[in-house]
Amino acid sequence: MAGLLWRNLRSLKVGSVPPRVLRRLKASYFHNIVNYSLYMEGLKPVLEELSVAGIPVVLLRGPALVLTVYRDAGLRGFSDVDLWIREENLPRIEEVLRSEGFSPLEGYPLLFHKGGLWIDLHLDLIGTTRVRSRSFGARIDRDAVWEDVEPLEVDGFEVLALSPKDRLLFLCFHALKHSFWRLIWIVDIAEAIRVYKDLHWGNFVRRAKDFGLERPAYYGLRCAHELLDAPVPREAMSALVPVRQKYIERKLLDVALAGLGADGLSEVLYLFSISKASQRARFLWEAIFLRPELRPQVDRGLLFYPKRIFRAGKLALGVASRAFSVNRPKSINCKGGVRGDG
Repeated sequence: MAGLLWRNLRSLKVGSVPPRVLRRLKASYFHNIVNYSLYMEGLKPVLEELSVAGIPVVLLRGPALVLTVYRDAGLRGFSDVDLWIREENLPRIEEVLRSEGFSPLEGYPLLFHKGGLWIDLHLDLIGTTRVRSRSFGARIDRDAVWEDVEPLEVDGFEVLALSPKDRLLFLCFHALKHSFWRLIWIVDIAEAIRVYKDLHWGNFVRRAKDFGLERPAYYGLRCAHELLDAPVPREAMSALVPVRQKYIERKLLDVALAGLGADGLSEVLYLFSISKASQRARFLWEAIFLRPELRPQVDRGLLFYPKRIFRAGKLALGVASRAFSVNRPKSINCKGGVRGDG
């Protein structure tokens, strides 16, 4: 967010910021521009070859947000490119990536790299490739999402991007999935809301409910509204409020609203989206202990289970202590958007 902050401070002509701080923020802004250019240069041959072969890919977050929401590469940095693909096209896409010098990271078959460039392939939009039981809390109609994707021009050639309602919905889910750790994920939601002035909120609410994502949508919109004054219509927020929101769920959401994102917050909050107790137990088991093929990514030792149990207990205590000690903050006044002139 450093580049974003520099643009805003410059446009507001704040004189009390030390010059050395402004120089560092300005450097981050131009670093983002260079990073974007390098990624586009490295990504272009891959996307061109896939386009010629008639293989559709959807550009998620990062560059897609730069092009459709921020419209200034200096305002939104990213460290990898996320591509949503159809599973049946995976072998051909892997072949194209390898032909362009990319190779998969050991233990992460869908994460490809070439020098400092990283491409993360996604077979779904909520991370069920890693935690399959996450599907218990959602019912994503992938075909419906694919039907609504829109063309996006990238450096002179065309790729695909999510429709505005789906981009906003999955930005909300992404922030929850990562426990609201970084403010930039909330800024993404807030800025998307400001840019999508013609968004049909009734369709957004209907999509969230159809996909079983009303809770993630509510959490994300509420954070964007209360922390960044994003203009979320009251009717949309009211339509997404969980019908049976328990005390502990409200306290956990307060952790996110207080800017205290914590490891484990995502998993605990997501439990409220899963209706059956047996499925909640299975989700927690898989989130804590991982599937056998994924365990080498985090620990190859003999003490895997004791370590994971200890970590889960520590995270649970940390989340609980934050939830019951948090004081709700006043919202950050960002009327008019956080983008200043961008």
